Amino acid sequence: MADTKSFVFQNHFHPYVGMLVERLNQQSVDGLLDLAVQQVSEPFFDRSYDPNDPAAPGEDASFKVTSFPKNIDVGEAGPYSVYNWELFFHAPVTIAVHLSKNQRFAEAQRWFHHVFDPTNTDSTTPVPDRFWKFVRFRDPRPGDMPRVDELVAVLSRPPSELGPEERILLASAALSYEALRREPFRPHRVARTRVVAYQYYVVMKYLENLIAWGDSLFRLDTAESINEATQLYVLAGNILGPRPAEVPRHRSAPRMSYRRLKDAGLGAFGNALVELENLLPFAQTTAPGAAGAGTGGTALLGIGRSLYFCVPRNDQLVGYWDAVADRLFKIRNCQDITGAVRRLSLFAPALDPGLMSRATAAGIDIAGAVAGTRAPASPVRAALLIQKALEITAEVRSAGAALLSAMDRRDGEELARLRQGHEIGMARLARDVRFLGWKEAEANTEALLRARAISFARYRHFQLLLGRPESEVDKLREVGLTRVPVTEENFSEVHQQLVGRYATAIAQESRPAPRLARDGDPRVQAGAQSQGSLDLIANEFAELNIHMPAARDKQREATDIDIMYGVLGMLPNMGIDIEPFGLGGHVEFGGPLLSAVGRTLASATRGAAEQDVYEGGRAAKIAGYQRRDLDFVQQSNQAALELMQNGRQLIAALVHEQVARRDHDAAGEQIKRAQEVDAYLASKDTNTELYTWLRGEVARSFAERYRMAVDVARAAEQAVKRELMRPEIDDTTFIGFSHWDTGRRGLQAGERLHHDLTRLQMAYLENNRREFELTTHVSLRMLDPLALLELRSRGSCQFSVPEWLYDLEAPGHYFRRVRTVALSLPAVTGPYTSVAATLSLRRSSVRRDPGLLDNRYTRMPGEDPRFLDYPGALESVVTSTAVRDAGLVDAAPRDDRYLPFEGAGAVSEWTLSLPADLRTFDYTTISDAVLHIGYTARPGVRADAVAADLRERFAAATQRTLARSFSLRHDFPTAWAAFLAGGDDLSLRIEKGWFPYFTQSATLTLSAVELYGITGDDLVRGPSPLAADALPALDAELSAEGAFTLAVPADDAVLRRDRTADPYLIVRYTIR
Repeated sequence: MADTKSFVFQNHFHPYVGMLVERLNQQSVDGLLDLAVQQVSEPFFDRSYDPNDPAAPGEDASFKVTSFPKNIDVGEAGPYSVYNWELFFHAPVTIAVHLSKNQRFAEAQRWFHHVFDPTNTDSTTPVPDRFWKFVRFRDPRPGDMPRVDELVAVLSRPPSELGPEERILLASAALSYEALRREPFRPHRVARTRVVAYQYYVVMKYLENLIAWGDSLFRLDTAESINEATQLYVLAGNILGPRPAEVPRHRSAPRMSYRRLKDAGLGAFGNALVELENLLPFAQTTAPGAAGAGTGGTALLGIGRSLYFCVPRNDQLVGYWDAVADRLFKIRNCQDITGAVRRLSLFAPALDPGLMSRATAAGIDIAGAVAGTRAPASPVRAALLIQKALEITAEVRSAGAALLSAMDRRDGEELARLRQGHEIGMARLARDVRFLGWKEAEANTEALLRARAISFARYRHFQLLLGRPESEVDKLREVGLTRVPVTEENFSEVHQQLVGRYATAIAQESRPAPRLARDGDPRVQAGAQSQGSLDLIANEFAELNIHMPAARDKQREATDIDIMYGVLGMLPNMGIDIEPFGLGGHVEFGGPLLSAVGRTLASATRGAAEQDVYEGGRAAKIAGYQRRDLDFVQQSNQAALELMQNGRQLIAALVHEQVARRDHDAAGEQIKRAQEVDAYLASKDTNTELYTWLRGEVARSFAERYRMAVDVARAAEQAVKRELMRPEIDDTTFIGFSHWDTGRRGLQAGERLHHDLTRLQMAYLENNRREFELTTHVSLRMLDPLALLELRSRGSCQFSVPEWLYDLEAPGHYFRRVRTVALSLPAVTGPYTSVAATLSLRRSSVRRDPGLLDNRYTRMPGEDPRFLDYPGALESVVTSTAVRDAGLVDAAPRDDRYLPFEGAGAVSEWTLSLPADLRTFDYTTISDAVLHIGYTARPGVRADAVAADLRERFAAATQRTLARSFSLRHDFPTAWAAFLAGGDDLSLRIEKGWFPYFTQSATLTLSAVELYGITGDDLVRGPSPLAADALPALDAELSAEGAFTLAVPADDAVLRRDRTADPYLIVRYTIR
């Protein structure tokens, strides 16, 4: 349907977090990164999805729904895809690469196998999916890009020629190219669109780990380590497969202009497909086909197209083939990793169990400890190595201080950020408090307005009581709030406005002060109890001290009259009739009459008292009114003052509002500035992230420098032990394994290492005692005449310098080690002709124990613990003059490097060779080859044991140690001339005086006579002049003056009657 709607449902949650955590806890990392975990998939959305408009059978739905299963999403657009990529791919690969860089190759390989395992033998899974342990690499999808050449070919074709899958690939490639164009320096942004790039990356890093691992084992240069390295190189070779064939260019490509390329169709990568050209001029068409297929031929041109610009080869990838082939070639040709030919010992040097125990206790890898003990000898002296180790250790200490400083600065930055965050939080709290303070100030202003209304009501009340018109009083009623922003510039003006509005002066009521009766004392007149003067006004004084006392006295007088006449009233009446004119009356006088008179007098007295009471009350009344009036005035004035004070308070409250508001605004501004400081702390260059990065970099540099310092220190220790070779030094481990404390990030490791190096330096200085220094001259003609003949004929020879030769000259010495070696080749050369002889040391031995084994001085067959052998890579020099030539152009008197062969055993095996193909002089003119060996030795061997060994060695009938060569042409010129002139046998008379001086006092017995001749570049051995059964006949003892005559017949091989021939006779003998 045209109006069909499409819905795509993706999981916006990680469905297996709990399962992954459980796998990690139960089965560790291996269980977490297992391929089976990555392949878990569960369709859960479709089970519960129930649309309201389902499609009827046979009808199309009005919408189309696409849902994703519940799985480990590794798609390009999945919400949790990036996290899954980081967990299952980036994390193990990054850890593996880091371990490989730190020489932990086996652990690196284990981590690589979580993503790529070429050793997997699961035959149920096809190749190459079998080797991939990351689910995305086993799940090809539309749009996954092929090889670069195929991709460029697709991009260079017109869109009309592309199929559906190629169109998807084109769209994906366009996104990749756009990412490359926009962000060329973000490799993961580009590689995310090309999964094959990550696959190449993993394989290349895996190969680098194998090659580096093999190289580390190859450098140990033992049979076991080289066999192990070979397996690693073979595995790398199997991963690489056959080397890509290089197709040579037939001729230069035809030049095309930009317009022609553009017309041909330039792709996104600037390449174009062009027609293939036919290089065969007579093959422009193909032969006709079968009958009915047409009669004409088909043109070859135009049937194919190719990229105009080739895809450059990956030199880094090709370099892996070169490296693997180089290592395998060297191993198969008995070379070390540098290409020098050497002879390996059957077994590696013995390990020190104590060293391994100490390394294990210190948490050091056993392989690393073993590699340190088997490191090749340094080419420089121990003193320089100690000095360099101390210098590098000083850098380690500086790096440790820098690490501590970076940690401190990082902590300081974190503390500053934390403090700044707290400051912002506290500033926000303070702003909230100041906001409440601001609102409190406004509420206080409102409260003051209400307080003013109360004060004004009181003022108005008393003003009205004092008779002020209401209209005048109400003028002060209405006062509104006016909040004007106050600044430093307008404060005075605003303040004056506020004063004029709120603090207007209010007129005060005034009354004359009442006259006080300061002499009135109630205690005197009224009997009142008081603490002093009452400051009574006149009316109050009259009431209190005049009228009230008078009323009291009169009341008391009236009472007394009542009492007195009451008593008189008790008298009886006496009557008198008086009638003078007959008119009169009856008069009675007695108690009742007196009582009546008393009552009258008392009433009159009480009336007078009441009058005083009235006068007092009136005076009090008047005083009360006076007091009330004064109180009204005082209350009115007090209310007026309160109003004026309230106005000032309102002014202060309004100003305080401004202060609180400014304080609140300042708090807000403080927050903003604190946030700016926090933003600066977060964005400045020297922020926490920088110091975190710096801490990591310094820690990495610190660890690398420490490893370098430890390597140099151990090389210095080995050099010290190699130079001194004293038991007290050999049995001591100076450079320990406990310098680095991982829990403390290795801090103080430099100090501990410096302490060990100081101990090593002092031990070296204390034990570097001078030994005997001797020089011996080894004549090849006297030592091994047959080797000299090989040198003359073939241009090369091998010979040994035995121990008995040194014992013959300086018996009783041991620990003979080479200091210098020089070569002399007496020969006839042309002018300005160099004698480029190559002298190579193949093997050497040192007698390190002066004791006897089974009471014998001579070396026992097999392993003899008294000797230390130095097999391994060849050490060579090339001479120029061959006159005491040490192979040095300029021998510095204080060379920090070891001289050639220095430190090797004086008992040695050598190879001497000259250029064989193009000879610059006649090698047959070489009369001898002399080694001038300067060596050191220590005394300590029993001289009698040495002498007994020499006598036994020289007397053995089967020994071939002693020999003397004779040139028949030069040593017997008369006999040689007679032999050439006549037809008789060559008759030679050999005298005892021609043999070495140490044989003159002994009995000399012939043991063999050998005849040699030089024919071209070959040394030819002739028939023995003596038959085997005739040899005992010559075993006659030669006296000090004795001689013997030897008859040698001519032959065609060696002893020819030819003036150019120069046969040699070698006589081997014993002495007693």
